[in-house]
Amino acid sequence: MADFGLIYHGDTEKIEGEFADILGDTGGRTWKGISENNNPDWRGWAIIDAILHADPALAKPLRRVELNKKLRASGQLEAATFERMKLRYWDVFWGDRNSSQIVAAEMYDQTVHFGPSRATEHLQRVLNALNRKGVTVADVRVDGDYGKNTHAALEIVLARSGETPIALYLNCLQGARYIELVERQPNGRFEDWIWGFSRRIGL
Repeated sequence: MADFGLIYHGDTEKIEGEFADILGDTGGRTWKGISENNNPDWRGWAIIDAILHADPALAKPLRRVELNKKLRASGQLEAATFERMKLRYWDVFWGDRNSSQIVAAEMYDQTVHFGPSRATEHLQRVLNALNRKGVTVADVRVDGDYGKNTHAALEIVLARSGETPIALYLNCLQGARYIELVERQPNGRFEDWIWGFSRRIGL
């Protein structure tokens, strides 16, 4: 079964970065992919605020490296981050029951960036495309809801066709989604971020 710890200590720390407070980001302040506006109840914000309260100058952009060093050193913050990422972005698609580490990692990445509904919708579309016209397994409803039917279909397609085509087409839909976001807002913030988004797509 897929191991969240391996993905968290690899992909999360490599791709999500650390503390960010970017003008125009609707998510607000972000720590390792956890945005404040989408996770206002997360206990990690109190830990971050306590560190900033102890030294307000750390909030300045020029002190960001020093701030991140202090945040990384907090064992409480690390525990809170691991807990929230697993609960909010892994458990929602039954990651511990996924037999493919690669597919689970891709689902986790898309769930962090797009939310669980969009990520699950992408998976459902891919499974329906790869089910050999319903011979391998019947089509699943594309509703963005990860449940027993979607999970069963995933495991059947994995057993029949392997993880590579599933991961490949999930990445294709991820890239297409980024282009859609840019096209909806020409010369907007997504066009500034598209270069960074490309790091999340592995073919």
